[in-house]
Amino acid sequence: MQTFLPYPDFARSARVLDRKRLGKQRVETLQVLRAATVPGYGWYRHPATAMWAGHVPALVAYGRAMVDEWTARGGADSTGWQIREFAPEAWDRAPDDDVAPPPPWLGDEAFHRSHRSNLLRKDEELYRAVFPGDPAGLDYVWPVPAEGRTPPAEPPHGRRAWVLAPGAHEAAGGAVVVPFRVPDGVRESHWVQAVARVEEELREGEPVLLLHGPPGPEQVVERTVLGENVHHAVGGFSLELERGDRVLRRDLPAPARLQCPRPVFAVPAEAVGTDPGAPRV
Repeated sequence: MQTFLPYPDFARSARVLDRKRLGKQRVETLQVLRAATVPGYGWYRHPATAMWAGHVPALVAYGRAMVDEWTARGGADSTGWQIREFAPEAWDRAPDDDVAPPPPWLGDEAFHRSHRSNLLRKDEELYRAVFPGDPAGLDYVWPVPAEGRTPPAEPPHGRRAWVLAPGAHEAAGGAVVVPFRVPDGVRESHWVQAVARVEEELREGEPVLLLHGPPGPEQVVERTVLGENVHHAVGGFSLELERGDRVLRRDLPAPARLQCPRPVFAVPAEAVGTDPGAPRV
């Protein structure tokens, strides 16, 4: 996992990358964003994640530069909207405005030289003309992680909202059922964990979000409240939900919180515009 920066300028870095690595940078950007911010995603201790930790807007601007160059070369893209969700303002400003504040390592010549050197190591025939004065095979220079970093974690009871991904919920009369059977596209082990969480952790009065349709800015998010504790039903766990409203994913305060790959997970209530302490009618 790597975000190549042969130069401090994101757009210039994108322009010199070969097609294979340019395409991968979009995916790497998304992986690092998730690793740095999504609880349980993994890769949190990878040096590329540590390097960008605390600099999400800058990483989003980097991703924008990679996507722009990729599409300018005729490539199709499905990552841009996902990268943008993490810092829409940074995405919308790039590439015209400078990153503010930039990561402290941006502009460190030893850092950028190590990236040029490793691009030479990967394909010297291609990159020798691009970086004529640089040696191949230097070790990567990894910035020292900030002190006090802690992995992203789900919020506690009283500050959380639950999210049920498409396939994790079914309508059953006036209730919603979380089925025992494994939904299509979900690992059995992940679903066993998800069903256990529904039974053991969901509490009366907690906000519950039902996602409808495929992921994207236009995905419909139904915001509800669990009216009473979870109980067994035929084929699954039944949730008596007090219906709220429906909004588009793009209109949530922090839609990137929905990028968790698990079928059932918790997010900060304020990130999705809900208030777990609001009085119920």
